[in-house]
This record gives sequence, structure tokens and C-alpha cells, in this order.
Amino acid sequence: MFIWLACTPEEEGGDKLNAQAGDTADTGEPVTYEGCRATPAPDGERVVLVSLPYGPGGRQANVYARLSLSAEGELTDLGERFEMGRAYSGEIVFTPDGSLGIAVQDDGTLGIFLADGTVIDPAFGDFYASKVVMDPTGEVAWVVDGNWANNGGGIYRVPLDCATGTPGAPERVIEAKLPADLLLREDMAVLVGLEVPGSTEGDDAALLTWGDAPAFVAGVDAFGDDEAFVTDGHWVGDYLFIADYSEFSGVPTRVAVVDTHDQLDPYTVIDVEDPVALVPAGDLVLVLSGYGDAVYAIDADGGTSARWVSQSELPGGGASITRGDLDGLVLVAEVSGLRTLRVSGTEVSDEGVFSLGSSYEGITGAVGVQP
Repeated sequence: MFIWLACTPEEEGGDKLNAQAGDTADTGEPVTYEGCRATPAPDGERVVLVSLPYGPGGRQANVYARLSLSAEGELTDLGERFEMGRAYSGEIVFTPDGSLGIAVQDDGTLGIFLADGTVIDPAFGDFYASKVVMDPTGEVAWVVDGNWANNGGGIYRVPLDCATGTPGAPERVIEAKLPADLLLREDMAVLVGLEVPGSTEGDDAALLTWGDAPAFVAGVDAFGDDEAFVTDGHWVGDYLFIADYSEFSGVPTRVAVVDTHDQLDPYTVIDVEDPVALVPAGDLVLVLSGYGDAVYAIDADGGTSARWVSQSELPGGGASITRGDLDGLVLVAEVSGLRTLRVSGTEVSDEGVFSLGSSYEGITGAVGVQP
């Protein structure tokens, strides 16, 4: 059964925003959700899915590789390949129980598959998806369409059949201009985007109640200008992190940090070269720098600077594990393969690159790992 939670803007307050992701606001105990795919699988071996967007001679390809990640964090190529639509970069998301995954593809469709490699739908949707966010029940996918509102931009609700995983008809639940991400926390959400109903001119993120009828609570101008082109966002503890990689804007590419102790307040803006993706792990937010061929780290508890922690050859996407014995393990998709990083607190260790081939066929694109 899918459970909607909602509160009014008057009921929402600082305690709600201070809740850690996955914890209750009042007790700090883990939040449990009801849903057919809500319960995580036992800790242990996990499936890793990675797109291989190039074929022989550098031609575009629609291939995905299914790998195994052991309980100790060792990758094994199972030799299993299947095809959906091409995914050049980004994160492949799974339902909380790990049984079903979704990839956002270059043409704006979704590739939907089971963890065993069975393709449910290779190219779903008449929207233009730029990101997909899995609901904690595992019964709904929230799709971010990054267009202007009059061309379909906003957030779409896509139900996922409990028996088969087949997607149902999309429904746009909120309009927005150039939305980039949706960040969920219990019955609240942050929509990173412009012209969210209720927001004021200049706001590039909005806090919403998230239920049957999402309602505007507060907005924020995170960057202080209108030059940002957002790639990714994460809500970690008391802070919101938003990446801007608008290389032709005339201002440096950067990461904005927003304080959420009391609604949304600009905190700082950190210059980082080409931040293509953000990956929370341990007490850090890792910043994948495409042109910088590097991974940087920002303190998740209100950091004001970014420090270099690892090399990475043109990274395009990353995925992290946030529970169990592998909590803090991060996989980064880059030209040479999958790089494994381990984060413990604020320390990062680089365990090298797992290669999927020495030619074009081994270049990785999007990556995802079962929770």
C-alpha cells in the first residue's frame, strides 16, 4: 500500500528540517515505509549496473553491463550484457529493496529493468526526463522533466506495478521551469528549479510539503545570480548542496550550500571546476569534476571549501552505499572503468579502477548499485 504523508506549511518547522534523511524528526529512529518494494534486502552481495555508451570505433551504443559487488566491496564482471536506450552519464537508481532499477537515457526516456537483467521497458515515457528519484515505498518513480513549464517541465509521478514493475501513466504533479532535481525527506521535498508555484523571482530552489497536493513553503536564491545551470542536488543533514556547471555563464562553476535549519537560507558558494555530480558519503559530499579529472570533498556539516581527494578520468556519474558493512563505498564511472572510493568520516581512500575493457567498449557512463 502506498502511504502519502502531508503537513501544512503552518505545521512545518525547524525540527522537521533538522531531521536526518531516513530518520524521524522527533526520535532519530529510522523511518519505516509501507510499500511492496520498501524493505531493503539483507546486507551482502549487491548488483551493480553500469552503462557502456560506446561500441567499436567509438560508435554510440545502448549496452548495459551487470556486475557483482561482494560483501567485502570487490567488483566482478558477470559477463552479462543487455540493451535499453543509451545513457552517457548519471546515476541509475534502484527501489529500496533493490529488485527494480531505472536509468535516465539520453533521449529523455527511462530504461526500466529488474535486477536480474530482465528489461521491463527499454524506453518509457513521453516526457523528457533529466533525472529520476525513487520513492521510499518503491512503488513510485518521480521523474524530473527539465524543460520550461509550458513544454512539460516539472515533476511527474509514475506508478510502478507491484507484481511486474510495469510503469503506469505519468502524471505531472507540479510545474517548474528548468527543474534539475527533487530531494525527498519524509513528508517534505526540495525542488531545485525555477518558477515553482509560490516562489519569487530569483529563487532557484523551493521547499514543499510533499503529499497529495504539494504546497510551497519557502524559496531560496542559492547562488545569488541567474547564471546557474544545475546538474545535481543533495539534501544532507542540515544542508542542501546544489551543483552548477554552466561553463559559458561568465562566472565560475560552483556548488551552492543552503542552510536548512530554519527553512532555506543561503550559506555559501564554493568554486569547483565542472561539478557534474554530487555523491554524499560518510561525513562528506563528494564532487565529481569532469574537466578537472578529479573528485573533491566538501564537509557535509556546513563546509565552506572543497578539497581534492582523488584523481578521476573524466567522471560522469557516481553511486554510493549508505547502509551496512559497505556504508561509505562509492563507485565513480569514468573513462577507464569504475573507480572505487571508500569514505570513513571525512577520510577518503582510493582503491583504484575496475576495467570493463581497454577499448571504447570499456568506457563507462551511468552507474547504479543496489541499496
